Amino acid sequence: MEWDVSRQAEWQMKSIFGLEKTIAGQLREAVRQLDEAETRLDDMATAVTEACLNAVEHAHACDPEKLVRVTMGVSGDKIVFRIYDEGHGIGLHVGKLGGSAPWEAENPRGWGLFLIASLADDYRFGSEGSLSFIEIQFQRGVRGDRDGNVV
Repeated sequence: MEWDVSRQAEWQMKSIFGLEKTIAGQLREAVRQLDEAETRLDDMATAVTEACLNAVEHAHACDPEKLVRVTMGVSGDKIVFRIYDEGHGIGLHVGKLGGSAPWEAENPRGWGLFLIASLADDYRFGSEGSLSFIEIQFQRGVRGDRDGNVV
């Protein structure tokens, strides 16, 4: 994927609950600068916030010394976010989790990944060096499914 380097942004936060709201605000401002009328802004902010919360809780065990890093890049008609953490990674795709939906579970967990999968057009897990990441992709202005079809 080729990035428009003039339309990239990066933020970081300590692993403290509540700081994800600052990231969401900065993300909203950066996306508005790209397109004031972007219709996917709420989906983007919610998915990235959930990924930040997962990194804080699961990868970093709420250790405030560990940082969560968020990058945003634009490639053509896509906005792509990567949320990096110091964890070992999840190594699976939400669509392959199986089992019941979070609201049907006796001890409902997994809402973050469920929301990310529901709001994003695509996502994947990976690693770079010692960091793990989730990459979350959005088609600008339209909601699509994982095969690129508008829904």
